[in-house]
Amino acid sequence: MFVGRDMEVLATGCIAPTTDDAIFVEVWNEAVKVIKRSSAGITDCHMRGHKWKSLMQWMKSVDEDSPSPSPFSHHIDSATVDKYAKIWAGLIVLCLRSHREPDKYEVPLSREHKWILAQMEQRREQPPMEDYGFGEVIPEGYRMEESMGDLVLKFSAAVVMFEDWETVGVIPYYCGVLGYNLKGSNWYTPDKYTPTLSAIQYCMRVTVFESTLPTNTRNDFHNESDQTPLQIFRPVRDKWLVDCQPTPFCYVHSLLNYGLAAAKGSIGTDVIDFSADGTVLNYKGEHLVLKKWEDCLHKEIEELERLTRKLLGVDELPPVDFYAHSDSHCDDQKDYYFVDGLPGGREASKRWMLDRLLENGTGEQWLTAEGGFRKSKVLSFERDVHEWLRVSSVATPKGCGPSGRGMEMLSTRYRNGRSTVRNYIISDGQMMVYTLYHKSMGLMDQTKVLLNSNRHI
Repeated sequence: MFVGRDMEVLATGCIAPTTDDAIFVEVWNEAVKVIKRSSAGITDCHMRGHKWKSLMQWMKSVDEDSPSPSPFSHHIDSATVDKYAKIWAGLIVLCLRSHREPDKYEVPLSREHKWILAQMEQRREQPPMEDYGFGEVIPEGYRMEESMGDLVLKFSAAVVMFEDWETVGVIPYYCGVLGYNLKGSNWYTPDKYTPTLSAIQYCMRVTVFESTLPTNTRNDFHNESDQTPLQIFRPVRDKWLVDCQPTPFCYVHSLLNYGLAAAKGSIGTDVIDFSADGTVLNYKGEHLVLKKWEDCLHKEIEELERLTRKLLGVDELPPVDFYAHSDSHCDDQKDYYFVDGLPGGREASKRWMLDRLLENGTGEQWLTAEGGFRKSKVLSFERDVHEWLRVSSVATPKGCGPSGRGMEMLSTRYRNGRSTVRNYIISDGQMMVYTLYHKSMGLMDQTKVLLNSNRHI
């Protein structure tokens, strides 16, 4: 594919442009906006109800004949969408550069691709609307050219929905360019390359969906419409967004799965090492003095213990023998957690707390003459609980091992909910935290895993 080509030239051609040429900057920015708008269109489907959400099951599946059991996820971090959008913007910019200098970049553009790119350049060169003498009103029958954003979306859909038996195609060509590490002047290993392919696959899906069912036209569908959104989307999806078809999506999907399998059998890159005396940890060139890290952890634990003593109303924390506690993991009743297995359950715990208040002489601060609780004291206690949770959310991943990423931390529960089960459990004399969240499942077709701080379950 790249025989005789200067990979540095190609790799440089798809990075963010500078202000030396305004059209590349504009196209880059519009491409980023298009991906973000298309991603927001996925969230829009989830918000419209079950029938629109069911489209997302077909969106996620790569099987031509059946939908996925779960929908295409719209829970994706905005920073991740921004990173994916910039990768896709590199494709548009590289194609535009090749349109201007075909002998330098040699991207295999079709006639349709070249026509859209020419429209982008003409759109950039058009004078403002008032220069046509129309003022603020466009005369009837006059059609302004499509916006740059519309052209970028049209081009994005065109490179995805393109079957070429004579050349390698735009997207496979771009995937090859992205495999080159410009900084290291070498090729990325599978574990470093597959996240980029995931980004390409995500952008292919959302741009095709947005171009097929634009967000601003979805309110036009009603019970008497000639076609349902699914009837419009399925023919497009069944040809261009499924496996085992001679399409760019199938190429990327197959390469991604191959890369995942290859990455599992390869040796990972060492990003952590220690100094000779074991006092400094080096992470990707950054130095961390372990004594300072240890002191930081001790301060956080001390603060957590102080808040715990304050909430319990005791001077010293009582010893806890987790081996003596029974925790039924099979009980999925709402609000159940391990305290319910103690003698007396929650009522005994409440009585213990009230006894502490009476013993330390603060009971009158809590209780009114009528036997109720003072509102001001309850609000103060809730503020202390909030502070305890804040400190705990920092100290737990640092000291106990579970992931500190936002989605994993937000999904932790100490008791069962209506639709979720708790993931703070007692087992083998230890308090454990596990998560059911796997951020790559929706993009990489990987099965969910169940993790805790000590082992895989």
